Amino acid sequence: MSKSLKNCSICHAAKHKTGKCFQRNLYDRLVGNLRQFIEDHVGLDNQDQNWVIRSVCVVPKCEKNALKYIVTSLLLIYSYYSPHNNKWYEIDASCVKPTKPIGKHTKLQLENLYVRIMKKFIDIFVEIRLDEKKYMKKEEEEAEQDQCPICLESIKGQKTCTTECGHSFCSPCFFTTMQSQIDQRGKSTCPLCRTICLQNRSRY
Repeated sequence: MSKSLKNCSICHAAKHKTGKCFQRNLYDRLVGNLRQFIEDHVGLDNQDQNWVIRSVCVVPKCEKNALKYIVTSLLLIYSYYSPHNNKWYEIDASCVKPTKPIGKHTKLQLENLYVRIMKKFIDIFVEIRLDEKKYMKKEEEEAEQDQCPICLESIKGQKTCTTECGHSFCSPCFFTTMQSQIDQRGKSTCPLCRTICLQNRSRY
């Protein structure tokens, strides 16, 4: 006696299992594109964030079973790699998942859940962008410390001069600048903060 094949849970067809449904591939790509869109647009200074929110919170036009599959896929935890700070982040929107099983949701409840998931993704990536910006700012500050503020060349391995105010310069730039200032004004100041470094004393 042959076992009857269950209908596909996505498209209801009886000719194939859910895992082989061609519509599943379409919805998998949709989920991937949604994640990619959020990764590419959320939290960036040159983006209208209201436009981003409106774009991703538009519920796909599909049947209830398909929407259930999309929502279930979006609730799966995945990892995001940031090339800006070489760090992996865990993207988890499961905190918005209600206690009631997804299969018992009405279509309207699924649509509302979809929007909550999208907004959670946005919140997560806003935090990631802030973390990236903090890292990049720190990197810039460290790079500036290893750079002569006058010629903007690296001072690693070079002879340097550090003023009493704590600013460092490569020796050739420092002495050239100091001498030029003394010749013109009789005193020299730090090129960064203008603190007096040297001053000619009157002989009289």
